[in-house]
Amino acid sequence: MNYSELHEDKKRGTFDFPIELYYVEPGAPRYQMPLHWHLEYELILVLQGSFTLSLDGRQMELQAGDSAWIADGVIHGGAPHDCIYECVVFDLGTLLQDTPVCTKSAAAFLASENGFSGRLAKGSTEAALADRILMLWSGNSWAMSGPPWGYCGNCWAAFWVCTATSSRHKAASRSPG
Repeated sequence: MNYSELHEDKKRGTFDFPIELYYVEPGAPRYQMPLHWHLEYELILVLQGSFTLSLDGRQMELQAGDSAWIADGVIHGGAPHDCIYECVVFDLGTLLQDTPVCTKSAAAFLASENGFSGRLAKGSTEAALADRILMLWSGNSWAMSGPPWGYCGNCWAAFWVCTATSSRHKAASRSPG
């Protein structure tokens, strides 16, 4: 497989709001998610049905209410099964660049090689945050006036999903088991 052929290199969102949200249902042009990778993070929420997700060759089954966090550079794709799902793709570094309070905390995370990608089970704290982010970012009512939590608040929510999943992943990998 040629890694470079799978690179999805496209502009996300707008200059003022560099986030792209996809609502995908049967019949949509990109219902099947082909293998690809990008430099942005991605959050997937299964609203209905199930979704077989491939992350760097590992297969996992997502059910309604489950989310998946995909780090930058991870080859991923999926096969929906009678499914409706949402994806949000964003560059966390770009979102946090003009927020001095966030920048220092985010710099260490973005510079590390933690790279967690995986399933956020329905009912977990991380899945609840992911659900909240997708709900807030998918609302068009604030497109002109700004997001309900404010730009920095939404960026922080995305950042905390990153750090929470990464911290739990690291702790789980150190636990005897």
